[in-house]
Amino acid sequence: MADLHLGRVPLGRWGWQAFMGRLENHRVLSGDLQDPSWRSRAVTSQGDVQAPLIMGYRAQATFGPLLEFYLNYLNLWSGTLNGQGMTQGYGFTDYLTAMTGTKDTLAEANTDWSDPSHPPVTAYKNKARSASEADLGFRAQVPSLARALGAQTSYAYVSRGTKSTTWPLGVFAKQPAYYLGKDVGTDLRHAGNPGFLWARNDHYTAPNLTVPNDTVGLLASCNMLKSRIRMRDEGVPRGPGGPPHQFRTFPDTRKSMRRCSLKGRSTDAGPVRPAAPPCPGPGRS
Repeated sequence: MADLHLGRVPLGRWGWQAFMGRLENHRVLSGDLQDPSWRSRAVTSQGDVQAPLIMGYRAQATFGPLLEFYLNYLNLWSGTLNGQGMTQGYGFTDYLTAMTGTKDTLAEANTDWSDPSHPPVTAYKNKARSASEADLGFRAQVPSLARALGAQTSYAYVSRGTKSTTWPLGVFAKQPAYYLGKDVGTDLRHAGNPGFLWARNDHYTAPNLTVPNDTVGLLASCNMLKSRIRMRDEGVPRGPGGPPHQFRTFPDTRKSMRRCSLKGRSTDAGPVRPAAPPCPGPGRS
């Protein structure tokens, strides 16, 4: 962790982490999936990716003694499908795209999603295939609640995760000043409507969450009891029983990866998420 400043303005203490590993084979689908029947059929028809690589990146920050922030990014790539390597025939740009999980961003970068007449996006830019997910959140200590419960620490937290994003970087790059002004103007016009700003998904200057997962809750860390109360909006796929995104061709293990890598952490460090069973092998989840 290191202190960051903008001139003389403190920006908090920041730290970064990265890891890479490999998931096990023979994934077993969990029974509490959002759309288990569709995912089961997809695994049967498309096959099950074996032993893919998983890469993760994490940024975390503290702002004073009470407020914390985190941002996690997970990306699944490589492995074998039906006995054939997923990276077979890859060139340098294919590897780079797969490792960073940017295949969808490249395919959709020049699509203006706010234009109802935009042409359909039907092709990737290269051979790379991967599946990625982001999750960010804030938590603030609540000393009064900790005292009332006799807990060691107590937090109020809010987090957002996403299974798919859109980000028209190509559109933004053509007229950056214009689209920056358009984004800022829209936010200012709706400054009194927090619900609109929270749900907005037509930014040009930042990623847009198409299937967000929102979590709000309280956490108390006690000597004998750890209690959590939360409300959650899981989001829905695009279309009845359909996939969350037309480009998610790599069998989707992102939800289970987030449970294993993010929710399974201790409450004393890392994202504030309920614990989950050990992460199973690859495949759709």
